[in-house]
Formats: sequence, C-alpha cells, structure tokens
Amino acid sequence: MIGASNGALTHLAAAMQIPWLPQTVLVPVSRHAEPERADLALEFGRRWGADLLAANPQVVLHQMHDAAQDELMIARMAYFRVKWQALPEAYATFLAERLTPGAPVFLAEDRLTWPATRVGDRHWFQTGGLGGLSPEEHLAAPHAPAPDEQAPEAEWGSSPGSWTRSGSGAPTMIIRW
Repeated sequence: MIGASNGALTHLAAAMQIPWLPQTVLVPVSRHAEPERADLALEFGRRWGADLLAANPQVVLHQMHDAAQDELMIARMAYFRVKWQALPEAYATFLAERLTPGAPVFLAEDRLTWPATRVGDRHWFQTGGLGGLSPEEHLAAPHAPAPDEQAPEAEWGSSPGSWTRSGSGAPTMIIRW
C-alpha cells in the first residue's frame, strides 16, 4: 500500500503482512512560539520551508498550525508535513525488488481538503486541522492568516496525481475516500 496517511489502512496493511509506504511524512521543526500566533508560525514556515523545498524538489510542503488540538506541541515545534509529488525512486526500487511479478499495488488517495494559505509554489499553510473545531472556527481566531484556496489537508489529504503509477508494472488498485 502506498499513499495517504490513514490509521485504518495502516492496520489493514499490517494484518495483510504487506508494506505501507506513506505519501506524507511529518517533519517536526524546533521552534519556541506563542501557540495563538498562527501568523508568526506562517512567517517561520516561509523562512525555513523555503530551505527545505530548495533542497528537496520532489516534495511539497503542507505546514499545519492547530492551536486547538496541538497547543502544547506547537509551542515548541512547527509541523512541516512533506508530501511526495511522484513515486520516490526509493519506493519504485523497493517495489521492483520486493514484489512478486504481477502483485497488486494499493494506492490510498484521500480527497480531504482544507482552507489554506499559499505561501509559495509548493508550500501551503493550514490553520487548524481535522477533528474538534471546524475550519471556520479555526480561521475566526485572532492572528489566523486568511486562506486563499482549498488544498489537500496537511495530515491526511493526498497531493493530486502523485500516485499515478506503481513503478513495478503491477496492477494498481486505487482506494479513494
């Protein structure tokens, strides 16, 4: 299984004794800050996210700042979630070397979106996250940057079109939700 973060599918992969290759990887970045200042978190991400993206052209960055659910954590770190834009070479090599010829590949695609602020060509900032408050409630907080588009949800959502081929020549089964 390859794709969007999903606890249920991760458990299913474990039960099936097959590998799980995630599209999204959490990169916690050390930062001391006021949790209620999402605007300052965005500026922090603008500064350091540019370096991360310059060094890693194969990913997009979804920065999430959720003062309702993650207050203690965001006081000490920024949540950078990187999402592969295409099947990484390491994943393609793993699939080619480890799969039995013709074995199926399950692609997990989560179409969940969230209002986000575009910071750069491959960088979005998301105030709040799924669970608890609605997007509107998160965005009503003082210092919340105004969103300018809907983007894949930082933690769960898939980058559109990222998993269009398995790299192994195997049949592909897409699981969408």
